[in-house]
Amino acid sequence: MNNPFQTFVLFILLINVSCAQEDTFTNCDNICEKATSIEEINNIPAKIVQLQNTKYNLDYMFLDINPEFLDKEGYSTSNETVLIPCELDKSYTDGMKVIISGRKTDCCNIISLPSIRKSWGCKFEITSIEHQPD
Repeated sequence: MNNPFQTFVLFILLINVSCAQEDTFTNCDNICEKATSIEEINNIPAKIVQLQNTKYNLDYMFLDINPEFLDKEGYSTSNETVLIPCELDKSYTDGMKVIISGRKTDCCNIISLPSIRKSWGCKFEITSIEHQPD
């Protein structure tokens, strides 16, 4: 007993679900699934950085906690100061200042830029993130 109306409604619902736009930016793609926490970070300032390089197919959004870069252009390239959350809400934009808490893991060197032969950034599990007013 297939009702044509029910089939039509189901079809429309499937189209809407498959066309929904993602609300989060994803960095990890199953990298280091068994990463171990190595440092607890509580309420420290950070700057959102979006790194895009089409030549090397890079598109990352990360947190830079280096005080030298909080109020100026650029970003640090260190495992000590670059934290890479697996998912970050797209409402956070490049250059935005935030206050973060979470756990830094032992999974590092996630971002790799072949032109400078360098890798940096550690996977970060966010427990709290708040926009810091300018």
